[in-house]
Amino acid sequence: MHPLPYREAVTEDVYGKLFKDVGRNEEGVQRYFSARAARLGESPMLAFDFTTISTYSENQSEARQGFNKDGDGLNTIKLLTLYSVKAGEPIAFSKQPGNIPDVISIENTLTQLKCLNLEKPLIVTDNGYYSQKNMMEFALRNVKFLTLVDPNIIWVRETVDALRATIAAMSSTCPFDPSICGATSLRMHQFRRTRQRSRNGKTAGEKETISRHLYVHVYYSPDNEAKKELAFRKDLLELKTQIKEGKTEFTESAQEKIDKYLTCSRKGRGGQLKVGFNDKAITEAKKYFGYFALVSNQTMDTFTAFENYRLREKIEELFAVQKGRLDRAHGTRTICVEDNSHNLSRWAIIVS
Repeated sequence: MHPLPYREAVTEDVYGKLFKDVGRNEEGVQRYFSARAARLGESPMLAFDFTTISTYSENQSEARQGFNKDGDGLNTIKLLTLYSVKAGEPIAFSKQPGNIPDVISIENTLTQLKCLNLEKPLIVTDNGYYSQKNMMEFALRNVKFLTLVDPNIIWVRETVDALRATIAAMSSTCPFDPSICGATSLRMHQFRRTRQRSRNGKTAGEKETISRHLYVHVYYSPDNEAKKELAFRKDLLELKTQIKEGKTEFTESAQEKIDKYLTCSRKGRGGQLKVGFNDKAITEAKKYFGYFALVSNQTMDTFTAFENYRLREKIEELFAVQKGRLDRAHGTRTICVEDNSHNLSRWAIIVS
């Protein structure tokens, strides 16, 4: 649909030759991606997504026995893609051993990205990545991060309770989205770990506590509160019905809800089953509906953090490029260029 200098049909052979020429021009590849990285400025914000794939191949040096979501017993490879949050474009694609922990994978990739002069970026993640261990590793390795956390965690709930009155004030309304209110609290967070090595007079296996400053950004959405409460009520009513109908096997998450929010009893020997609600536990749970929280080890305005995380959501759509859906939906071609010197493959998108 667009005029091109190349007047002949753009066939698979033409694309194949282009990929081959680009892949062999290492100097051109380095200049191209260095120019892309330079546009990001200092301390860029990078979102990442990763997936783990199984492989039958015996020639993939990164294939290891690690996390295997398919449970097929095959070796796995971890594919990690980094995106610029502001620019919304992929920056790098890294192929790493499937048995490497998530934080180490990211640290390795950030080390490799130094060839593009991208040092000390801020990593933005979602709650699928969050864990106390991952956050501790980020903090200990001085990796800047912004991540969505589970509001049901005790220390996050404590922060929510401390900020309720502040968030309720009109001055806490988000300037670009009036349906959201927010506030930020600085806390000294205690990380606990077991030492893996003996060093500086401390022995391996010893328990230690490490303190780090964290910024907890808490947000409240009345719309989300109403939606969550409605879904919560429907869920409990459905579980109650299933129990009364004689169902005994439930998923782990469903069983946890039954144990926490429902009461089951029988009157007399062989009496009829009576299922009720644990109103105290339900009331306590509803106190946190509509709240969500972001945590960072970097100073950041409440709504700047929110805006940066919201931009990250667009990256979820872009991650589909790696899995091929965008090729089919929009007629694009994706070039994956291998940089052997740094073990990085970087994505460039060409729309045909």
